[in-house]
Order: sequence, then structure tokens, then C-alpha cells
Amino acid sequence: MINGQYPSLVEVQQLLPDVVLLVVETGTKKPIRRAWQKTTFADTQKPGYQKHLSLGTAISALLGPPSNWLTDVDCDTDAFLQFMLAHNEPLRHTLHTRGARAGGLWFRNLDHTLKRVYPLTLEANSPLTKGGKIDEKTGLVKIGELRCGGGHSIVCGLHPDGIHYQWLCQPPAGMEDKRNDGRADPVKNRRHPRQAPEMDIERA
Repeated sequence: MINGQYPSLVEVQQLLPDVVLLVVETGTKKPIRRAWQKTTFADTQKPGYQKHLSLGTAISALLGPPSNWLTDVDCDTDAFLQFMLAHNEPLRHTLHTRGARAGGLWFRNLDHTLKRVYPLTLEANSPLTKGGKIDEKTGLVKIGELRCGGGHSIVCGLHPDGIHYQWLCQPPAGMEDKRNDGRADPVKNRRHPRQAPEMDIERA
């Protein structure tokens, strides 16, 4: 597939053969399956589940330990996305998805200690917040999430706004087995942005 085009389910399965895939309800970002967080890779390999996947209008990936530590930095602003790419060289060569805005940067969390979703917020005067939404309770602007587990991210199919998810950077299939031995800190400050622990990463 050429970068910038719409990926198919087959292409997702070729790139991420060990990942738990979920069918997303049409017009939403919500998985159809009840207790989707408990879905195992073995569940997804059953013929009935594979047929269910083939009929989905949007497919997401369960993140964290069930999917071999697949992680997504979900960027809500273009400025934050460009910041991440400029300051994290490995992320320039991994899977980059885009829905309606900014995009997601996918990698493997080799640290194996982060297992939940970390909201990423900044003061409203930061240039990284342009286009982000203000949290009325805190006054901070949400610029994205670091999704290491307990959540999911859509990897292909139809966005609720009626457009298709694109792959803007697609690493070769099988790259999930190639470890990057360098260390990287994809989110250096979670509040300004808030601090998230350093982790080893490899390309998705």
C-alpha cells in the first residue's frame, strides 16, 4: 500500500499479525464487543471472529500487554504531532495513522511498565495546544493521550466524521520483530506536558 492511502483489514493483519483487533461501532469510536478489554488474541483467531472483523466498517487495536505491548501516542493537535516527530527520531519511521486531525504514532513499549492511558495536557499559552480542547475543570488543554494499555485506537476504516483513516507512514510488514536498542522518551512532560516514565520503544 502507498503511504497516504486507506489501509485494508488484510494490510493491518500483515503489519500487526500479533495484535488483538476489535470491530468499532459505525459512526463512533466505541468497540462493539462487550468487555472488549478482555479480548485475547486467541479469541480473535476463531473463524466466527474473523468473519466479524471482515464485516466491520472500522477496526481498532487493543493496546498494551494483550497486543505484545503495542502503544499509540494519540496526538490531538498538529503542533504536538510535529513536536513528537521532531524530538523522537524512531517515531518518524513507525506507523503513523490519521483520522480527522493530527494523528497517532504507533510503537512497541519495550519497557513493559506502563499499562494504562495517560492524558497529555498543557497550559493554554503553549504553542502545542493550537486546535486542542480546553478542560473546563482544570483550564488545561488536552493535546493527546499516551495509550499504553487499557484502551484502544482505530487503525483503519471509517472515522465518525465520515472520512477514512489513512496511513501516512507505513513500515514494512514484519518490522514488529525488529528491536530498536536505543532508548527514547516519547512524552517528556505530561503536565507541561505531564511527565510520563521513560520507555524503550520500537517501531510498530
